[in-house]
Amino acid sequence: MVNHKCARAGLLAGASALLSMLVAATAVVADQPSDGSGPGIRFTPGMARGFAGVYVRHVIKDRYSLPADKLEEAQEKVARRLMQMAHKVDEPGADFMEHLLTEQFSRAAKGDTGSSPWSMLGKDFADRILPILPEVREMARGVGQDIRPMLPMKQQLKMGADMMGFELALNGFEETMRKWASGEITDYENPFSAQPPKKDENGETPTLKFAREAAEKKAEASRAEDWAKYLKEFKEFYELDSAQAAAADSILREFTEREVTLKSDQAWRDRMYRGRLWFRLSWGLPNAWMHPARVLVEENTNREKLRWDQLEDDFKARLDTLLTASQRRVADEKVANLLRKKGLCLEEVMP
Repeated sequence: MVNHKCARAGLLAGASALLSMLVAATAVVADQPSDGSGPGIRFTPGMARGFAGVYVRHVIKDRYSLPADKLEEAQEKVARRLMQMAHKVDEPGADFMEHLLTEQFSRAAKGDTGSSPWSMLGKDFADRILPILPEVREMARGVGQDIRPMLPMKQQLKMGADMMGFELALNGFEETMRKWASGEITDYENPFSAQPPKKDENGETPTLKFAREAAEKKAEASRAEDWAKYLKEFKEFYELDSAQAAAADSILREFTEREVTLKSDQAWRDRMYRGRLWFRLSWGLPNAWMHPARVLVEENTNREKLRWDQLEDDFKARLDTLLTASQRRVADEKVANLLRKKGLCLEEVMP
C-alpha cells in the first residue's frame, strides 16, 4: 500500500499536479486505431511539439532553471517521448478519449458545468485508464532521463526528487484506479488521493500539522554543524598546515557567531517560518504545480533564505583565500586523477 500520510503531503501534491498534466496529455495522445475500426484522434508531430513547448517553457524552465540555449533541444526530446507514447497507446488511448469526451459532452448538454470534474469518473474511467498508465510512467521516466543532463547539478538533484514524488503519486493514482475498476468507489472524488483528509481534536488536518512542524524545524535549524563538516573535509583535501588550520577554525567561529546573530532577528525568523508554512500548504492548491500563489510563496521564501545562503557562500569564499597556488595545483591534480579513474579526461569536461 502507498503511504499517503502527511509526511509526504507537500511532495505528493506537487507530483499529483504533474501527473494530472501527463494524464491530460494521454487523453489527447490517441492515434488512429491500429485495426482501422474508427477515425480516432490523430496526434501529429506538430501537436507533440506544442504540448512539449508549453511543458518545457512553463514547467522545466521555470522550475529547474533550464538554460535558454537548451530550450529547443528539450522541446524536441519531450515531443519525441510524446510521439512514442502515442504509437503505443493508440487503441486504448482512443477508447479512453472517446469515453471522456462523451461524459463531458453529456454533462454539458444537461447544463452540469459546476460540479467537480472528478464526479464523471468511475469504473468505466478506471477500466480505460489502467492500460495506459504503464506508458505514462515510461514517458515520465524518459523525459527525466532526457532533461536532467541539461540542467545544473543542483537542479538535477531537485528534478530527481520531484520525479520520485511523481512515482509515488502515480502509484497512489493506480491503486485508486484498481479499486474503482473493482467497483470500490468512495464518496471522496479526487483520484489522486486515497482517502479524505482527517482532522484531529483541534480541527487540524495532518497536512497542516506536518507543515507547521516542518516550518518550525526549518526556522530553528542551524548550518554551523554542516559548515564544521565542510571545514574538516576542506582541511584534509587541501592538506592545510597548522597556521592555515587555525585560521580556518577562526573563520568557522566567526560565521557561526554571525549565524547566531542572524537567527536572533525575530522578524526574520517569523518571515522564514511563515514562508515555509505557506510553501508547504501551497501544494494543496488546485493545480498547485502551476498555481501563481505557490510560485509567489516560493519566491518569497527563497528571498528570505538569501541572507542565510550568502553567509554560507561567504564562509566558503573566506576559506578559499587561505590556499596557496601550490595547494590549488595539487587539488586540481587530485580532481584530474579522480576523473581519469572514471574514464574521463579533465580537458573533456572543463571549458
